[in-house]
Amino acid sequence: MDSKKGMEGKIKDYGRYVLTLLMLSFYLFLGSVITTYLRPSEYNGVLFILTMFTLTATAYFVFRYKQLQSLEQQNPE
Repeated sequence: MDSKKGMEGKIKDYGRYVLTLLMLSFYLFLGSVITTYLRPSEYNGVLFILTMFTLTATAYFVFRYKQLQSLEQQNPE
C-alpha cells in the first residue's frame, strides 16, 4: 500500500516538474527572442542554451513520467 502511494506521489511530482520546466523554458525562450530582436545583448546565446537545457530536462521527466505510469498499470496492486 505504501509503495503504491509513493509511486502515485512520484507520478504527480513528475507531472508538476514537467509543467514547471515547460513554463520556465517558455519564459527563457521569450527572453532570448527579446534580447535577440528587440534589445540586442551579448547574453542571448546563454538564454538559448538554458532553454535547450530546460527542454532536455523536461524530456527526461516526461520519459520518467510515462515509464512510471506504465509500471503502475502493469502492477495495479
